[in-house]
Amino acid sequence: MILSPASAVDERVCDLMGKRVESKDEEGKDRGGRYLAAIITPSLLPGSFLVNLWKQIVVNADEIEAEVLMEYDEATRYYYLTV
Repeated sequence: MILSPASAVDERVCDLMGKRVESKDEEGKDRGGRYLAAIITPSLLPGSFLVNLWKQIVVNADEIEAEVLMEYDEATRYYYLTV
């Protein structure tokens, strides 16, 4: 789940692997096309997912394949793919 562009966060922010979320290269130029994303994992119920906001990674724009719409179910507190 895309949260924000990598350039929007402070340079002290680290991802799940402990790497700093850097939006600029060694020369100070903006890398662009990098986003901070939350990890989504399968849950206990079939077809349900958990959004782990505390587990974040950096993804490049070319790694994003498709947009998926999800719906939150208040009763189970899980996310489901919308059809």
